[in-house]
Amino acid sequence: MNETTRDSKTRSETERTREAKGAGKMKQKILLALDGSEASLNAARYVGEIAAQGNGFEITLFHVLMIGKDIGPYPKLELHRSGSEAMVPLVDKRVRWLQDNWERVRTDVFNPAKEILERLGAKPAIQRSRLKVIAEATNDLARTIINEIREGAYGTVVLGLHESPESGVGSERLAPVIVRQAKDCSVWVVEPCRKAS
Repeated sequence: MNETTRDSKTRSETERTREAKGAGKMKQKILLALDGSEASLNAARYVGEIAAQGNGFEITLFHVLMIGKDIGPYPKLELHRSGSEAMVPLVDKRVRWLQDNWERVRTDVFNPAKEILERLGAKPAIQRSRLKVIAEATNDLARTIINEIREGAYGTVVLGLHESPESGVGSERLAPVIVRQAKDCSVWVVEPCRKAS
């Protein structure tokens, strides 16, 4: 074996070793489900404390808007017009509707959670903010979260548990459904902070 062949063999073995070591250091993808409640901000604090301890995390802030419950109805097509004339005002209305609601979600839901994460030192881990819009009639918040977990290949989803059993991403009814249906994904359910008596 000549010197060039030995060098290329050694180099390729070294590269394979580096790749194998690097493969074990994949980023832990965390889906932080938010609803703007104190419970979801509690979950943000928990995630921030964990993510600030190392640089192996990618955090996605996630919120689901339910049309008819969280926000007003989606603008409907006016039937008295025909053809493309009717579509222009409809598209304009829907674009404005989405912009208005995105701004509200950014201000009321994402920004407070981002501020907590940044204050705790987890700013480098914040990757993106995602908003899904579903109709209240589907009433399937759990399925929307599960689909996001699968599509995003998250290793962990985090919910802040509400004291009220009824509403939000951390409701006592929703959390067990996510725990049962999330496959190949850890589910962290962060309980509310208890006040000292």
